Amino acid sequence: ALESFFALLVNPSPLLFSECAFAAVLGLVPYCTAFYVHFLTVTHSGKGDNFMNDEFKRRLIGHKTYDPNLPRRWFWDNFIELNARMYISNKNLTGKHNWQSRWYQWIVNWRGVLYYSNYNVIGADGIKRTQKVYLLGNPAVLWLSLACVCIFVCWLLLLLRYRDSIKAAREGSFSRRRFRVGVFLLIGWILNLLPYILVDRSS
Repeated sequence: ALESFFALLVNPSPLLFSECAFAAVLGLVPYCTAFYVHFLTVTHSGKGDNFMNDEFKRRLIGHKTYDPNLPRRWFWDNFIELNARMYISNKNLTGKHNWQSRWYQWIVNWRGVLYYSNYNVIGADGIKRTQKVYLLGNPAVLWLSLACVCIFVCWLLLLLRYRDSIKAAREGSFSRRRFRVGVFLLIGWILNLLPYILVDRSS
């Protein structure tokens, strides 16, 4: 978004306001739509009630504070609150478990991400089983992207160290666009991990 609006690195000039708005809509609509469908379907009280505030719970059928006369809550109130609570809840997770992982383990495919677990599943044969949804990255993609990041960072350090001699040797042929594209991709790679770097336990 910042690159499109200000043309800091890759774009030769900022995009039009209409183009920026269109790009923003393309990014926000899928994300917001998922939450919109979620709030439409979550109408009854359940195990996760305490995750939300009292105003939300008063609109859940079956909750002890349910009030059928209340109007539907504004979507953006629920959207902002739920996103904030998801971040705060994740940030406050400090307990340890055998399946937990940190962001630096993902980039080398050391450990994956546990999305779901249920230890009390009784099969048709009456035997107790465990269900898990565990995400493992593609080693080729993760290792190759990490190698590219490391190579580019080393190149940046060398460029900074020998910038005067490099400019003299390659005067007029040095590709600023290549440099800007690399920095742009590096920033994107870091920003993708940043929310998980800022919390004690990523999963």
